Amino acid sequence: MTSTPVSRGKPLPTGAGRLKVRTNAPTRLEIPSPGNSLTPSTSAPSSLSPLILPAPNSSSSAVSEQAERLTSELMIAAFGKLSISGKKSEGEVSEVSNAVNEFEEDEATSLKAEEFQDLDRLGEGAGGTVTKVCHIPTGKIMAKKKINVDPNQHVHRQILRELEFLRTCHSPHIVTYYGAFLEDERSSIGICMEYCEGGSLDAIYKCVSRRKGRIGESVLGKIGEAVLNGLVYLHSHKIIHRDIKPSNILVTKKGVIKICDFGVSGNLEASLAQTFLGTSYYMAPERIQGRQYRVSADVWSLGLTIMEVAENKFPYPSVLSPIELVAHITKMDPPQLSNDCDWTSDLRDFLRVCLEKDGEKRPTPKQMLDHPFIQRSAAKHVNLERWIRQVWEWTD
Repeated sequence: MTSTPVSRGKPLPTGAGRLKVRTNAPTRLEIPSPGNSLTPSTSAPSSLSPLILPAPNSSSSAVSEQAERLTSELMIAAFGKLSISGKKSEGEVSEVSNAVNEFEEDEATSLKAEEFQDLDRLGEGAGGTVTKVCHIPTGKIMAKKKINVDPNQHVHRQILRELEFLRTCHSPHIVTYYGAFLEDERSSIGICMEYCEGGSLDAIYKCVSRRKGRIGESVLGKIGEAVLNGLVYLHSHKIIHRDIKPSNILVTKKGVIKICDFGVSGNLEASLAQTFLGTSYYMAPERIQGRQYRVSADVWSLGLTIMEVAENKFPYPSVLSPIELVAHITKMDPPQLSNDCDWTSDLRDFLRVCLEKDGEKRPTPKQMLDHPFIQRSAAKHVNLERWIRQVWEWTD
């Protein structure tokens, strides 16, 4: 099928899958605060980096309360439930950008629970935790996600087989997967992946917001560019991510933007059904309604993600209950950027196209790479390593 370039005002069709929305009561997600070495300063906006711009006048505490309330009310029903918190210091981290070359395949295949030393808790949810760990035989620093699973050993084997497929996925825009193993008397699966020192976009934009700043449009362009390229790669491997959101987009200490929590198998998803409750408020309308969805569903989620990161708040009204919010997403017009900041027409149109409610008309990630906002970003150099260092105030 020939891909048609995206032009302003002309959304294009896309690709398929299906999901039922669960209505169980949501569970609270608890995220630790960043360590003191990453506590943001209270400097005036004029002291912020050119890549971190002054925010319009608003109550940052109100934004934080809104985000906290929504987080406590809603949980998603798939793989990426855990929000990665900000990291403690650059001195603690280990370079993982060349992870595939440094970690041999036979080492990944033979990972065992007893070979790991826990270093720090990165995130925690109702069904498991994400921990910074050291693989003792190699000294490799990793992130380990531990998830409670169905005790059926046949399900275990199938999950591990399907997770092994992820080791064939290699892209600069997706987090490297190292391997998985059973632990805790076979009641949980440990999934080992690349450790991204800069944390998640969720932690990053909240840090910037506390400093009364906002993330500049040049960085937003690089986020969109990286995520779209990652989604194109995953789609080439027949994977629809299904859970794009700020906490599932990570940044390395070199400023490389990567997608995590991709390629969830049906068996793992079914195993988690009784553990993680609720529905994702980043889902495209067609997914919420239980209709067939295509790879363009990930484009909707990216649009909401970039809007949230741009405005330091979730794009939908904070006063809505979970049921009201789901109805609002499916029945009302999509959100738009506020007029508080001087956003370019290219960014506004990019988000408008991403947030096309009709999944058949919404473009694919590959088509969105042709949008003028992304084309302009691709032609521009942005020092993302400098940006992430300034976000967390890392020093040599």
